[in-house]
Amino acid sequence: MPGYDQFAVPGVTPATKFDQFPGSPAVDGSTVVFKGNYAVGDTSQTGVFFRNVAVPADKTKVIASSSTLIPNQPAVGGAPGTVTFGSTAPPSATGGRAVFTGLDVEDAPTLGGVYLAPIASNPTLTPLVSIGDQVPIPDATPADRFTAIGEGLSFDGRFVTFWGTWGAKTPITLDCPEDGNADLLAFCNTTYPDGFTTDVSIHQGTFVHDTTTGVTKAVATSDSEDPDALFSGFQYWTFSGKPPTEGVGGGDASQELPRWRSSAFAAVTGSGSNYTVAFKANRPSGTSGIYLAQGPTEQPILTVVDTNTAGPVVDTEAPADTLVTSVGMERDGLNGRYLALNLGMANADASVSWGGIYLVSTDRLTALPVSKEQSAPKAPQSPAAADGPHGDQQLQP
Repeated sequence: MPGYDQFAVPGVTPATKFDQFPGSPAVDGSTVVFKGNYAVGDTSQTGVFFRNVAVPADKTKVIASSSTLIPNQPAVGGAPGTVTFGSTAPPSATGGRAVFTGLDVEDAPTLGGVYLAPIASNPTLTPLVSIGDQVPIPDATPADRFTAIGEGLSFDGRFVTFWGTWGAKTPITLDCPEDGNADLLAFCNTTYPDGFTTDVSIHQGTFVHDTTTGVTKAVATSDSEDPDALFSGFQYWTFSGKPPTEGVGGGDASQELPRWRSSAFAAVTGSGSNYTVAFKANRPSGTSGIYLAQGPTEQPILTVVDTNTAGPVVDTEAPADTLVTSVGMERDGLNGRYLALNLGMANADASVSWGGIYLVSTDRLTALPVSKEQSAPKAPQSPAAADGPHGDQQLQP
């Protein structure tokens, strides 16, 4: 449409509109960096783009797209590889640079990984971590190589934190949600009346990569088949997308139909060579929580809050008989020493509920190191009696 050229997908003729902007965009000054989906004919396309919104006429530009060759791919028959990105993820950006996950095939990648790029048109991409790289864990074998890398990255200008998997898999069955959009629920129950069974990696981890030194380290790892492991997993599943009966244009090639998606949540902040990573994880007992790790020297992992925590320990205004029932965080939720969380609380029969968004000063935590679980979750305690992971540290609503 005349007068709207700045919003068109760059490099596509004739002028083509974006159809979806999945995930959260990143902001670096007046520049917005985002993932966009579009269609060329009947073929779905994807990419990472940016636009300087301080200049109204400034056009959208591309960092990488379905036309971009995946870097460092092996030669085929002596000729350079020709595989382009089939999947991209929402970027994280700061200081004139962006990081994003790009893969050949989202569900079963053989090429791709995490890439660093200047916020510029068609820049050179620097691979940071790739599918097939050795997993940086103690006693790693040659077979311990990344088979999947998560979409959600956190980047503070030097450090990048990400989720990855390796090794054997095990099946799990996911049941359709009971609450939410009626069209979405109907689509799920019609498509998966007996639940959706998929394979997940037994071994998962949250990792941090130092873009200055090029070193990748494990922050925390899990083993879903080991009851003595500190963590059982970092994946959280949702059923999301646009049902074909919802709204207009549901049949567009670029519209992503509802499906099961998994996410992992972590955030990083650093000062010099030191970093702090906050992440969400499950324990073997079923407890879910937000945990804190620091580096580069190895230190105990700390519990910020989990679903064993009494509500009044977190918030003095919470009803006395409540426990934390849900914890959440986002990739941009850790800035310097401050960590933002969303928490839900309820009593035993869910007749009383509480919740909010809270701010934690991580340098004031009196948390205890995470250890192997020895008992079932404790009953709620009063703030004075609580011997929980935060001591008398109060989260600020």
